Amino acid sequence: MVRVAVVQQSPRKHLDATVAIQCELIGRAADDGARLVVLPEGGLCGFARRHAEAMAAVQALDGAYVEEIQDLTSSLGIAVAAHVYEPARVGERPVAYNTVVVLDHGVLRRTYRKIHLFDAQSFCESAVVEPGDPGQLDEPPLDVDGIAV
Repeated sequence: MVRVAVVQQSPRKHLDATVAIQCELIGRAADDGARLVVLPEGGLCGFARRHAEAMAAVQALDGAYVEEIQDLTSSLGIAVAAHVYEPARVGERPVAYNTVVVLDHGVLRRTYRKIHLFDAQSFCESAVVEPGDPGQLDEPPLDVDGIAV
């Protein structure tokens, strides 16, 4: 059995404040015995409604945010699933992928670029985010403490 913690938090105006809150919540979950902590989609910067917002929010997979969460998973000995808008290009146009990263004991173990974008209820994610490749679903599940995730 693996203890999982799901964090629900809203992004703050300043990225550093959001990251600090996420790190505190991850630490508290680990202290309570969580082996896997799942952060919310949009938890770092909210949901981009316009292309410029998505571009302003992009975080490289080897950038400061992922590195900070990666270091935290190393020091705590846990796994964390976190959300980033990952920079990419389609032709000459800069775009963003809505990406989940899974960091486990200090290692980036998996990325998932959202395939089915949310276009409903007057929200059109596909106007600002590029869908991921469906082939990524063929990857085997991750092992977290002996449990396939």
